[in-house]
Amino acid sequence: MAWSISPDTYDVIVVGSGLPECLVAGSLVKSGKSVLIIDAVDTYGTDFASFTPAALAGAIRRQEGASEGAGEHEHSLPACESIADVALPSGAKLLPLQQRPLALEGIRALAVPGEGGGPADRRGYILDQVPKLVYQAEPLVDLLVRCRCHHYLEFKALEGGYILQDGALQPVPASRADIFRDRRLGLGDKRLLMRFIQGCVEARSGQGHLKEALSSSTPLAQVLRTEGLSPRLREVILYGIAMCRTDQESDGSADADAAAPTGLVSGTAGGAALELFTSSQGRFGQESAFMLPSYGCGSVAEAFVRLCAVHGAVTVLRQPVRALVLAGEGGSEATSSGAATGVDESKTVASVAAGEAATGTGRGAGGEGSEATVAEAAAGPRQGGAEGKGDEKAAAPPPPPEEPPAPGSCIGIVTASGQVVRCRTLVAGVGTLSCLEGVQPAEPWERISRAVAVLDGPLLHSASGAPATGGAGAAGTSSQAPAASGPPPSLISLVVPPRAAATGAGAGGSGAGAGAAGAGDGLGNPHPVQGLQMGATSYVSPAGRYLLYLSTPASPAPGSAHGDLRAALDALADTSGLAEPGTGAQAPAPATTTSTAATPSTTAPEATAEAAAESDGADKATAAGPAGAAGGGVSKPRALRAWFFTQRQLHGAAPLLAGRLPGGVVALPGPDGGLAGYGEVLRATEEACRAAFPEATWLAEVDFSRKAAEDGEEEEGAGGGGAAGGAGGGEDEEDDAIDDLAAVVASLSAAK
Repeated sequence: MAWSISPDTYDVIVVGSGLPECLVAGSLVKSGKSVLIIDAVDTYGTDFASFTPAALAGAIRRQEGASEGAGEHEHSLPACESIADVALPSGAKLLPLQQRPLALEGIRALAVPGEGGGPADRRGYILDQVPKLVYQAEPLVDLLVRCRCHHYLEFKALEGGYILQDGALQPVPASRADIFRDRRLGLGDKRLLMRFIQGCVEARSGQGHLKEALSSSTPLAQVLRTEGLSPRLREVILYGIAMCRTDQESDGSADADAAAPTGLVSGTAGGAALELFTSSQGRFGQESAFMLPSYGCGSVAEAFVRLCAVHGAVTVLRQPVRALVLAGEGGSEATSSGAATGVDESKTVASVAAGEAATGTGRGAGGEGSEATVAEAAAGPRQGGAEGKGDEKAAAPPPPPEEPPAPGSCIGIVTASGQVVRCRTLVAGVGTLSCLEGVQPAEPWERISRAVAVLDGPLLHSASGAPATGGAGAAGTSSQAPAASGPPPSLISLVVPPRAAATGAGAGGSGAGAGAAGAGDGLGNPHPVQGLQMGATSYVSPAGRYLLYLSTPASPAPGSAHGDLRAALDALADTSGLAEPGTGAQAPAPATTTSTAATPSTTAPEATAEAAAESDGADKATAAGPAGAAGGGVSKPRALRAWFFTQRQLHGAAPLLAGRLPGGVVALPGPDGGLAGYGEVLRATEEACRAAFPEATWLAEVDFSRKAAEDGEEEEGAGGGGAAGGAGGGEDEEDDAIDDLAAVVASLSAAK
């Protein structure tokens, strides 16, 4: 069902609710502009959104040309009215927009027969389009605290980082203590690595032998070779700590310069990455440099949507935009005048009719009742101080008339109900704008290959039942000194370096990828494969089930994700039972695994987290991770389901649409292809916002202190309805504590 939007005129319409869109919307609404955020589906996030297996099944049906039906899941598009008879301003034209609810391509699904489907696909799992770790010291964390969006999020510390070496997952030695504990490193390697770390610390203060190298365009890999670090240590630093996304060395030899790959990380960029990693370690009392939001990574974008709603933006879900309205030669004056008079009317707070309770912590991807979700503008002006403010505005002189929009520029949108909503400027992500009719990029899209697998156990277990401590406070393998026994780690990151060696103990996988995994020439991956495992402790899966994400730059072949990532999945898990759905193939008996596949729970993820620790402890006795490939006698977790797909590389793609968009349209960056950090997205979004709206204050510079909030309440009245009315009550003590914490963090940073 499509809904009418009131008011119908705004300064800015933001199409989509991804992280960049919401950051810009928050900046604009705090700068006094009227803002409408409109999304086509029943959950926030757009290109950053979380989703369910049911939504993925719907995307597969659309890919095959079949009808998906309406209202089946949170990413279903509602029925739309015809726009053929829409009443437009005089001379205006329409530019059709065909939005895609999930921008995934070449999807291929595999499953053990009998797995999948049913209520668990709608409530049991929360999957991510962009699984991404958060550095504890990155600007996004400071922005969340400054804007008080931390109220809407819950983070879990990463339990460890690992790298596939010697046919096993090995802990990444990320500190001096880790280096000394690592039994794989000889005395010479430990000395070289310690010397490099010391040089990085000194370079941060402008001293030491690495000062010039880490502030130059020299490739980081060359810097490491100059320091005499072995190929093993270079892999650890390049892919396990600096988190490089592409191959940094054409081969493992010292003369790799002869065939230098593209996408090399410079010494300057590498030094910044190493500094961010080390400064993030232990910031919030955890050894790990990383943390991850609960309820899926889409909850980060949702937190900023709530911020916008609290401060006056109107938010509408399940309302696809059918077309942009472009100004014609005549009638533009009426449109401009309407936009100028609609500002005061739009200063209302969005009120979500249904499903709002599920959106605060990322539950929107799997929540119930989302079919009826809609944001309605509160009727009438705000109470209390709003009336007096209105009187002051009435007595003020009228603003000077604005220039009419140029012919062909965007002056509004047509919604699914056929309503024309007008604006001065339209903001959207590159992924959304690429769906405009006739708008094609200047060059082919770069793509990233992704895989998501459901496992029946964690990747890492100790055969003795006593995990070791390694990396950033992680449970590790036998390569480091044993620590006290405990449950296996649920939340870990991992990387498969380029041209990784095969694991030796075959996974019993099937298909072309399985053969590659057991071949003597390694896994055949030209670029690093970055991975992330999470489980019920993050509220994304039922107890006893784990999600494994893998990603790598896509090869040029269409639908290449399966070929790019199957060998890596085979190396990490037992894939012997996976088959194409509907083929009738029977899953062979697992070759090495001793775990059994139970029927997935239909309980929502948040209801299963309490049982996760007990399940982890029980799994430890029956399942084991790839560390056993080198040790023998230890099994891998069984892959119950797997999806392979590619995504367009939207970060940095805005120039591809330059000169192809109407006037009055602002293109924002999309997600990058990396596993860690939002820094690049925030920087590109800030640049786009400042260029398009130089008069607006960037969100990170807005004063969100308690005094500023109290001043705002005195001006606008304490009555404000909708989301704003419930946002501030009962949080004064916590807000004061956050202010004190922010002051302490600032003083510590200054001291460093």
